[in-house]
Amino acid sequence: MDPRTQEFIEIAKKKFGLNNYFLKRYSFSRTVNIFNQTEYTLSMEWLPNHADQYDGGFNPVGTAAIEMDVQSRRFKSVIFVGGKTSADNGVVFKSSQEIIKWIEEETGMVNESQFSLVRQEEGEMEFRSCFNRIQTSPPGFIEVHYDIEGRLIFFSANGYFPPEVPAKKEKFSMSIAEIEHLAKEHVKLYEIPLYEQERYISIYGLDEVYIANGRLSILSSPDDKPTVEVNKVLEWKAPLRHPFKKKIVHLLEKVTSEQAFSAEPSPDVLPITKDLQGKCISAVVDFLRCQYPEDSGKWVLRTLRRDKGYIHAELGLKQRVCRIPQRKLKVIIDAKSVQTVNDIDSLTLMEAFEHFQAPGKIIITIEEAFEKLVPFMTLKPVYVFDNSNQTYTLCGKLDCEYGVDAATGEVFALENL
Repeated sequence: MDPRTQEFIEIAKKKFGLNNYFLKRYSFSRTVNIFNQTEYTLSMEWLPNHADQYDGGFNPVGTAAIEMDVQSRRFKSVIFVGGKTSADNGVVFKSSQEIIKWIEEETGMVNESQFSLVRQEEGEMEFRSCFNRIQTSPPGFIEVHYDIEGRLIFFSANGYFPPEVPAKKEKFSMSIAEIEHLAKEHVKLYEIPLYEQERYISIYGLDEVYIANGRLSILSSPDDKPTVEVNKVLEWKAPLRHPFKKKIVHLLEKVTSEQAFSAEPSPDVLPITKDLQGKCISAVVDFLRCQYPEDSGKWVLRTLRRDKGYIHAELGLKQRVCRIPQRKLKVIIDAKSVQTVNDIDSLTLMEAFEHFQAPGKIIITIEEAFEKLVPFMTLKPVYVFDNSNQTYTLCGKLDCEYGVDAATGEVFALENL
């Protein structure tokens, strides 16, 4: 075992009181965050000593599953299976204030500045990322559970938290009245399945949208992975007659301790250059010419992104019917050879709804629906990470939890569907 790995294991053992445990297994993994940085994680599974006859199936109650960030040497999660712990002199809390102080120490973040409490119940506390007490997006979540004796049985810190000063402080000065022209553009007609009745219903609803404070410009919803927007209609003149052969996609990387401790950049941080975009487009077109030869002009290549040594091409139909679920196609390309190796088509999922009755006649216009929805729209301040300039921007999150039945004009809460 690498001595640096052994050091991390000893840190975990001491911090969480695992003297009554033995280390069953450990491994390294890596991901690329929204800042296009490679993060390495050490995962450990500690079993209680009384489980020494463990047969390799499900982890026994009391098992401690721990994840530690290699670069920061901070813990990302600690989970005691079944909510039971055999820890000896582990982490124990006496009050909510102690929990918040412990989170600050473990994460290096400041309460009410980078995270804030959103839910508290008996034995549980949940926090969410923020800046200047305003929520951020994409979000970060912290959750702590403890037993009746105050002993830690669950801790998780995942997602994204802003640095202490991610952006200049601004006064939120936006109102729904001044952005109605933008809001109207995001009211869409959807066909939504009613499972028990086995039929579709047509509903007008508002797409969630972020509007930059003071500029009234739309920001794209932040993605948790660096993504390239393409939005290109794919066309061809002739099909390809040779068959497409799928290959196994290896989604689990074998990551070594040397890679982790040297902070070797993942191949996924490499940019998808214009030249590479062109090659990916050619690969996707050739795939479509093989598998969907009659669909020239029907598909739009929306985005490209790297993942585990592959490039994922996300496609949607050009003439999109806003029916849920929507027809989508993912084409997986080997990043080295730039050849298509596999695909995932949502058509199989959609076939389950083929027998559903079509929606009734639409009698409500989008203008009428918009007027009905305006009183139910909400506009909340959110700091949104902007991939274009790698900073957080204060935005108004425009949303609406209500819809309008296009056949009757009835306004109702979408959660009742």
